[in-house]
Parts: sequence; C-alpha cells; structure tokens
Amino acid sequence: MIWVLASWSTLILAQALAGVTRFKEFRQALGITPTTLTRRLNSLVEKGVMERRLYLERPPREEYVLTEIGLAFRPVIEAMTKWSDRHAKQPLRNNPAQVRGRAAARSRHRPASGMSSVDPL
Repeated sequence: MIWVLASWSTLILAQALAGVTRFKEFRQALGITPTTLTRRLNSLVEKGVMERRLYLERPPREEYVLTEIGLAFRPVIEAMTKWSDRHAKQPLRNNPAQVRGRAAARSRHRPASGMSSVDPL
C-alpha cells in the first residue's frame, strides 16, 4: 500500500485522524484544490481506507470517515511526526499541512534557471 504515502493522501489521513471529516474542513486545513482533494478522497474510499457517510439529506452532503484500515494508519502518522520532530528544523506536531505550506512558500522563490530551491526530504 505504498500509494498511501503520496503526500496529499498522507496529509488527508493525518487530518482525518485528528477529527476532520468534511470536504470543506479538509480544504481549509490543507489548502488543497477541490479537484485534487476530490481525487485523493475518491482514491482513499476506493482503497477502503475511508468511507462516505451521508450527514445531510437536503441538499445531500457527505463526510469522510476512516475505516478500520484507515484507523490502523495512526502508528504510521505518529512515527512520521516523531521523525519530523527529531529531524525537521520546525516540528510539525500541531499541523501536518505545514510541510506543504513551507514547500509552497519556497517554490515562489525559485531561481530564474528553473531549478527548484525546495530541499528534498
């Protein structure tokens, strides 16, 4: 299941483990585009990691909740957080989306040659 380590999927799972369930909440927490979020959530549902639950009938609204498989991902997120706290310059314990924010900020300051100034992990 290495697919789950794709950055957006991991960040979505971390947010879901923190209690986020609704599309708008994921968007606000992660700063992700609607199209990308829809694709990632659909993939996580298809893989059985999350499931959709209707929380409002009119208009129909769904939330995304972790399945047993998704909940089993908690030790992975905890291990990644511990690793980050130990090795990253700024701990990420409070907001896993900070990784994306720092990378986006650095990408705005790319050298003219087109080479990225973002340091790979």
